[in-house]
Amino acid sequence: MKATLFFNTKKNNTDGEHPIWIRLSRKDKIKYVATGQYLPEKNWDKKKNSIKGSHEYREEIENTIFEKLTKYIKKIKELKAQNRDVSLDKLIQMVENPVRDITVIDYFDKRIKELKAEGRVGNAMAYQTAKNSLKRYLNNGDCIFSDIDYSFLDGWARKLRESSYNKEGNEIRGADNAGINNYMRTLRALFNHAIKNNYCKFEDYPFDERTGGYSINKNHPMSKQQKALTSAEMKKLIGLNIDEDYFRYMVFMYYAGGIDFVDLAHLQYNLIREGQIRYYRRKLINKPDQMEIRLGIHPMAQKIIEHYKSKRDKVSIDNKDYIFPILNRHIHESEQQKHDRIKKVLRAFNKELKVYASKAGITDNLISNSSGKQL
Repeated sequence: MKATLFFNTKKNNTDGEHPIWIRLSRKDKIKYVATGQYLPEKNWDKKKNSIKGSHEYREEIENTIFEKLTKYIKKIKELKAQNRDVSLDKLIQMVENPVRDITVIDYFDKRIKELKAEGRVGNAMAYQTAKNSLKRYLNNGDCIFSDIDYSFLDGWARKLRESSYNKEGNEIRGADNAGINNYMRTLRALFNHAIKNNYCKFEDYPFDERTGGYSINKNHPMSKQQKALTSAEMKKLIGLNIDEDYFRYMVFMYYAGGIDFVDLAHLQYNLIREGQIRYYRRKLINKPDQMEIRLGIHPMAQKIIEHYKSKRDKVSIDNKDYIFPILNRHIHESEQQKHDRIKKVLRAFNKELKVYASKAGITDNLISNSSGKQL
């Protein structure tokens, strides 16, 4: 990557003077950046690529163009030292829109507001929880991105493990590896977003393991993934044939290709078309290229749909109604209301799954997506 001056004789202003640009080159790519300065052709030395002769504003023009050129040369040297290869567009962004000052807590607030505006309430809650934890570690204070290094993260992790006590004197257990892993991954995502949007320098990123940065998975390994249930175990569970909503949710999830509980809750009658359930995953709702999922309806799944439809027939069904009695479109209107309701029902659902597992003689810990993993 290289930055040099370029005198463009093919363009001119109303006075017939030509613009002085900065020419950026990277491999076979070239970009030009205007300096805002112009000169008559007679005042430009093509061999030396610099101003020649006397000009009324020579010193002012030289100061302007070389100040801008120096910024690009300096940034290119920094990137080379960091062994980073960026596009010319990214280089221009880094020079023309340098890192803006903002504290970590303020950037958390900014990101949380953005996520809520995008309808990503679950993610916003995860950021809010991580922010609150970090703020407690900072004694209700704040810091800047460059303050967070390996030592800082190690100290935060140790603090998270410590037990505390509430006002009533009851002990609150410290976080386990899974909890700390979640906090760290959320902070890492915040760093990545801040770097991408010029609120943080790349060299302040503390999670680069290639340069001895903080390894989340090595320091806080997650427990082994939940073991998939066998076909025999699923038959035992389904054979319980319990007349409860939670049981029907579990059976439907199994026969609907292991659908996530969040997606199950959002299923509406208008998503059933031509003998299929057609929907987009909620966790990928903001990805423009996500594929529509189309599931053939298993007879057992259809039976469950008919069960809930028969209950709704008494009050008439609107195609926009939710199939399962988890959400009510007249009550749960905002994304926050939907998130809170699903979280509450999911917590109760997971408790009931443990009861079903016990009745079926299954010793493994059963969670909401266990049946889906079998498929």
